Amino acid sequence: MAHPTPATTVARGGRLAGIALALTLAAVGAPAGAQEPASPAPAAPRFARPTLRALAGIAVGTPFVEDGNGTTVRPGVAPLLGVEVASRVGERTAVTLALRGARPGAMVDFDAAGSDDVDGGAVTTVDVVAGVEYAVHRRVTARGGLGLLYLEGPAELAPFRFNNGSSIHPLLDVGADVRLARDFPLSLALSWQGYRYGAATAADPIEEAGVVQRLVVGVRYGR
Repeated sequence: MAHPTPATTVARGGRLAGIALALTLAAVGAPAGAQEPASPAPAAPRFARPTLRALAGIAVGTPFVEDGNGTTVRPGVAPLLGVEVASRVGERTAVTLALRGARPGAMVDFDAAGSDDVDGGAVTTVDVVAGVEYAVHRRVTARGGLGLLYLEGPAELAPFRFNNGSSIHPLLDVGADVRLARDFPLSLALSWQGYRYGAATAADPIEEAGVVQRLVVGVRYGR
């Protein structure tokens, strides 16, 4: 029986090393489908390109001030206009920034026999609200937000003379939109707003603020 020479042993070892190297390279270069897929990382919220919306409606509110003796200063029904920027951050969620303005009359009711309401002059209201909206249905969207309200009225009327110490007041806003058409971006918009102002007294200056509420009904155009 012939015994392998040292040269033959070295040659065989070289061939085995080459085969092992080839198998290693093949395993490293195998397609990704042959390996265990990695778990996908959770997608971070993305702000979509902002869209612009327009709002037109009417606003009606509770009294600015109501005295137990019968004197009430309340806002009249007034048209309201606004614009809004919206950006989607999820399949059903969007963030919004709205600017709205109205100019109702300040109606003074003395609640006395034979007396009529007196127009005390115009009141300027401008509010800015940052909010979040969520689509609860294919055509229904709920929303809520916080903002600031600028309020200025005739200086000869309480509570406008001192404006509770400032013309700027924190504002809470909640509401809903109902899509009126499937293929047209027109919605019925409803909003309830509340802010601290006035009180249950016609004293001037007013020392304790109350809550004034405002309901806005209108139509919103835009996606």
